Amino acid sequence: MLGNRTPAATSPGQSPATPTTPSSADDLIGWATDPSTGATDPRALANMLVNMFHRDPDAARQAYNDITQHLSCNLGDLNRFSQEFNTQLIESNATGSIKPDPGYWANVRGIATSDLPLGDRIGMIWDTTRSTDGMQGAGQVAGGVSELVAAGVIAGASDGMTLPLEIPIVIHGADEIATGLNRIFGDGDGRTVTYNAVNSVLGPWMADAVDRGIPFVAGVAATGSGFNMARDPWMVTPADRAAETTIGSADAIYSSKIPLETEFPELVGINPGYPNVPGTTTNCVLCVNAYMERMFGNIDAVATPGLPLDPVHVRVWGFSEASLSVDTAISRIRSLPNGSFGAAVIEQSGVDHVIGYLNRNGVATFIDTQSGHIVTLSPGVTVRIGESIHQ
Repeated sequence: MLGNRTPAATSPGQSPATPTTPSSADDLIGWATDPSTGATDPRALANMLVNMFHRDPDAARQAYNDITQHLSCNLGDLNRFSQEFNTQLIESNATGSIKPDPGYWANVRGIATSDLPLGDRIGMIWDTTRSTDGMQGAGQVAGGVSELVAAGVIAGASDGMTLPLEIPIVIHGADEIATGLNRIFGDGDGRTVTYNAVNSVLGPWMADAVDRGIPFVAGVAATGSGFNMARDPWMVTPADRAAETTIGSADAIYSSKIPLETEFPELVGINPGYPNVPGTTTNCVLCVNAYMERMFGNIDAVATPGLPLDPVHVRVWGFSEASLSVDTAISRIRSLPNGSFGAAVIEQSGVDHVIGYLNRNGVATFIDTQSGHIVTLSPGVTVRIGESIHQ
């Protein structure tokens, strides 16, 4: 029975080096086995055996036989090792071969007609089936579709700031789908373009980490985004929409208002299409976030149309817990350093409204970037304010 050899100690932060001159299957299996889990990596094992084949074909043939005997208790790993080895051997332009894969149906017949217990035979047939190119390819296609769905969930729960995360997830998802289809209907080996690109620069271990890491990050991010979306209203009632469309009128929450371009031309155009484009009268959270981005230096930031969102989506360090009168809010803003900016939630029955504020040389200025006005709050309203995270 072959045993696992513990790799030599390495300095902290380094991974064990592959043996330069392995002399037996014991060496190869030891180096391809994770000492913490006992799991053997068929791809790494095949790679090392190919290298050994180039140096000493006879020793490699003996090692191949020993390795297949060692992996015979797990036909899934055995089939993957055999496929990886033959593929890598061909790619490396080596002459000759060691042992052809008997094929899926031959393996299944061999298991079904063996004298193993029925439960063991069923389990081994399943391991063999799930390791076939068809099943592996279908799994990659399903995984790629899941990544595209995850990217959609993340995008739906954000206001554009997650685009740097969404793009690699979409690209990798499409890569997985194309690779899976090629594996099902073509002669692909299951390696994505992503894997091959990283492997060519950083090696197989990092390539495998990236190839597995992107779907993991997509799943975590999509789960978190899904919880946030669940907290937001999925549909707006007619009463809510009526309340939202009256927000900003001078006889409701504002005592006066003037166009933004009179004092802040750099803030004009944050909410394109207002008020005629659907969703531009209900997207005040997205508008105030775009306002704070512009104040931070992103002069091209704009808001997209959308439904009302909970104030938790406003990018501030949190809002004041207590409701403030207009005078108190103004005093609070004036006490902040010159140039400070953030958001103010105007409380009202139905749907609250969110606008921006700015301390400009000791003057508290309120800015409704949804409608495009500098506004004066009516004395009777109450607000909660929060300082932007961008400063």
